[in-house]
Amino acid sequence: MKKQLVRISTLLVLGLSFSAITLTSCSNDDSSVYNINVDKGRLTAVTFEETVIDPGITIEGASYSWFDHTTNTRLSNEAVLRHAFTTPGEHQVSIKIEKGSQIEFYTYYVDVAKSANYDHIRLDLSAFDLSEGIETTGGKIWKETFTEDAPLASSIFSFSHNAMTDWDVWY
Repeated sequence: MKKQLVRISTLLVLGLSFSAITLTSCSNDDSSVYNINVDKGRLTAVTFEETVIDPGITIEGASYSWFDHTTNTRLSNEAVLRHAFTTPGEHQVSIKIEKGSQIEFYTYYVDVAKSANYDHIRLDLSAFDLSEGIETTGGKIWKETFTEDAPLASSIFSFSHNAMTDWDVWY
């Protein structure tokens, strides 16, 4: 009986020792990368003006990814962000830096104020259709350029347009 008790005790001690060694030993997941998000503070910006955020981190061979969590848009893949915000308010912007299995996150809070001309509506003539325009040396001009009292409108804008067809002049 005594021998059996010693055997059971020995087996119990060996089992507990083996379990302790197994549970506390190093495993391959101990070396995994832990991603920590570092808060880099608050910045200020103005709508439609370029803002530069330089985290001061350059890692050879790393990939960079800037993201605006407020608008859910990717901003850049450069190490330094150069961006003009179009909407005022607080923007949470982060950079993810990846190299191999190492990933670093840095977050900036950007308070974007309205620019002086924020509520102004801009005239964009880059989309103005000149496909049926009059050919000139430098390209095409509006087909109604030399037409008297032709309406000229784009978006909410409308312009007075007059011409003197005999003189090929418009104003």
